[in-house]
Amino acid sequence: MLIVAGVLVAVVVAILVWPGEREPVYQGKRLSEWLELYLNTGKSREPSVAVRHIGTNAVPWLLEWLEHNDLPNWKLGFLRSAEKLPRAVRDSSVFRKAIRFVIKRPSNVAAINGFEILGTDARSAIPALTRMMNDSMNRGRAVRATLALVMIGKDAIPALLGALTDVTQHDRAWIAGSFGFMGDVGTNGNRLATILVGCLKEENEALRNAAGRSLGRLGVEPEIVIPALAAALHDPKRSVRMEVASSIGEFGERARYAENALLEAANDPDEGVRWAVTNALRRVEGKPDLNQLE
Repeated sequence: MLIVAGVLVAVVVAILVWPGEREPVYQGKRLSEWLELYLNTGKSREPSVAVRHIGTNAVPWLLEWLEHNDLPNWKLGFLRSAEKLPRAVRDSSVFRKAIRFVIKRPSNVAAINGFEILGTDARSAIPALTRMMNDSMNRGRAVRATLALVMIGKDAIPALLGALTDVTQHDRAWIAGSFGFMGDVGTNGNRLATILVGCLKEENEALRNAAGRSLGRLGVEPEIVIPALAAALHDPKRSVRMEVASSIGEFGERARYAENALLEAANDPDEGVRWAVTNALRRVEGKPDLNQLE
């Protein structure tokens, strides 16, 4: 037993001291420490500067953390259920804090935060993230990879659109919805708008919802998007009608030529849809929506 114990101790010591690739360090803190600080200080400037200083040396670590830390099924179920809640609930600060609390696992969150900080500087990770996103055997990792691609930004749009237009892709609704978190889309606006508009006509209700929501948040190509959103006010599902009405409102006064369609939709038989349409009309007219008046 003493011999076995001695061997075990030797193995543990060897693992601890064995030379290997070391996590990048800046000003005495490891990459993971800077990323945790970024999360815990409300995405403050100091850790952002530190991670950008580490630069592309962080990418292999971010990929490793993203690939080998899975969300349990109950958390995935929570996130998917959350997508069905009303927009006002999803956009509230309390709800966003609840989401962060539920999904928080340092390595997962750290990796996504790292891609957010690096943005297009992490473009070398796109092929690996695309592989993860398209892996139907690991849903949690695919969800995280999609978020990471969104954080990288415009350079990742072709990969995301490739997955969105693949009818065999296992989670097109999640991918369509993820575009709503993207900032600058560069020169991809026309193609992105065209494909998301096409999703408004698909059979999958969740996909139509997600596409409608992202079109409003992105606010690109109003000449293409607003007529399509106005047509979707006749969708058979109330959830889609509510979503596209809210998205028309996101365009504000640029959606003036959808005013007649909104006035017609103001007679919708569903109270929730009528509320969303009323808010959209107010925003199109340059007025605050009803939520801001409370």
